[in-house]
Amino acid sequence: MLHRLKHWRELELVAQKALVLHQTHYDQFRQARIHGFLAEVALSKSLWVEAKQAAWQARSLLSDATETISNPSPEQSVLLDLERSFHRGWYLFSLAKAQEQLGQVSEAIATLETARNQTKAQYDPELYIQILTNLREYYFQQGQYLNAFHIKQERQAIESKFGFRAFIGAGRLQPKQQIANPALSSA
Repeated sequence: MLHRLKHWRELELVAQKALVLHQTHYDQFRQARIHGFLAEVALSKSLWVEAKQAAWQARSLLSDATETISNPSPEQSVLLDLERSFHRGWYLFSLAKAQEQLGQVSEAIATLETARNQTKAQYDPELYIQILTNLREYYFQQGQYLNAFHIKQERQAIESKFGFRAFIGAGRLQPKQQIANPALSSA
C-alpha cells in the first residue's frame, strides 16, 4: 500500500526492517519484494545506481526462488504465476527506469521488452500500460516509429479491454475484462 501511495520514507523504513527480519526467516520471494521496494525508493531519490542494483537483486532472487520449486501444488502454481507475471514485471520496470536514467537506453528497451513479454496484463493492467508507455517513448526517441505505433495500439487495446478507455475507434466491441487476482482461490 505504501508503494501505491508513494510514501517512500515509510516504505523504506518498513523494507529495511523486513530485510533484517527475512534474513533470519529466509524466504526468497519476500526478499525479492523487499529489494523491489528498495529499488522504487532509490528511484524516488534519484539514486540510479542503487535502484539498478536493488532491481537486479530482486529479479535475481525471484529467478532463483522459482527455479527451486519443482512439482508445485495447484495453489503454489497460482502464486508462482503471480510472482513470474506481476512481481517480475515490477522489478524489470524499475530496472529499466534506472537504466534509462544512467544513459543505457538500449538496455532499458531490452528490459522493457522482457517485461512486456513476461508480464500478464490481467494481474495489473496499470503496470502493463506503464511498461508499454515507456517502451513506446523510447522507440519514438530512437526514431523507430513503426514499433512505437504498434505499441501505442497495444496500449490502447489494453486500456479499452480493462475499462480505462471508453472508445478506441472503429472496430469490434469487446466485453470489459476483469482484473484477475490469482491470490484468491476459485473455491
